[in-house]
Amino acid sequence: NLEKDEVILNAMGEDLSKSYLAVKKTEYETLKNLPSAKEVELLLEKY
Repeated sequence: NLEKDEVILNAMGEDLSKSYLAVKKTEYETLKNLPSAKEVELLLEKY
């Protein structure tokens, strides 16, 4: 769990860590109820 990984969080710094975690939480909430095919489609567009 990244939220508990002190090494990574310290390396990223406080501001980046908070921003990254906020984005990932939002991404998870958005994708968690989608069918797998739609999730893959959206992630392929994004990345």
